[in-house]
Amino acid sequence: MKLPVFVFSSLLLLYFLSACNRTDQQKILGTWQLESLVMKGKTLYDREDVERIISEKMKEFPAMKPEDSMYVVDHLRAGIGKLGDSQLEFKQNNVVRTTFVSEGKTIQRQGKFVLDDQKGLLTIKEDESTTYAYTLSGKQLILTRKKDGGKMLFQKVPE
Repeated sequence: MKLPVFVFSSLLLLYFLSACNRTDQQKILGTWQLESLVMKGKTLYDREDVERIISEKMKEFPAMKPEDSMYVVDHLRAGIGKLGDSQLEFKQNNVVRTTFVSEGKTIQRQGKFVLDDQKGLLTIKEDESTTYAYTLSGKQLILTRKKDGGKMLFQKVPE
């Protein structure tokens, strides 16, 4: 009875040790879903708080008729909600596919990525190169754009 428990415990320990030794290059592989987007200190998207963001955005508009404000709220809800469809997919051979919505259209691009886990930098090369400071922990990826400090939080999509 003790031998099977010992074998099982040993295998479990090996599994956890191998998971801990995975490099960021291995951990980043897979699909990541946008959870929040902050630009210039303003939250433009937060999956958990879309209605609050809409309320804040509505304060930027002058007083309007209720039917007009309903139209604007619906338009904002549709646009902000589409941001949640944004994804990054990191593949073998340093291939990255980005999916995002711009002006109501879903756009997909493919390029290359370079991950420097020593410096904590991720560079995505599509039409142009963009470098981010990154934090990768468990199922969460935080990218902070070096150029302007824009911050994106992604959650790993289960495989």
